[in-house]
Amino acid sequence: MADPDQPDLPDQPATPVARPGQPAARASARSLADELRRREDEELAALLRARPDLARPVPSDVTTLAARATTRASIQRALEGLDLARLQTLEAVV
Repeated sequence: MADPDQPDLPDQPATPVARPGQPAARASARSLADELRRREDEELAALLRARPDLARPVPSDVTTLAARATTRASIQRALEGLDLARLQTLEAVV
């Protein structure tokens, strides 16, 4: 059963995968902004629902959104929302 306190974000593959019609050589993003540009509208909406601080004020573009998401304060807010199991998993892989 899904944890109601955790956002319903799409599962992400462990390694980048090419989308249909996209060459495999372009499968890995060079930056967070590149990765966000590749996301479907629904995926971006899920991110903004899970992290409303990223949407206020409304970012002018994806590069601004990516820059905002990588600030120390933003990362701290994201970490504060994790339960113990997810935090321990993150610590194990970083």
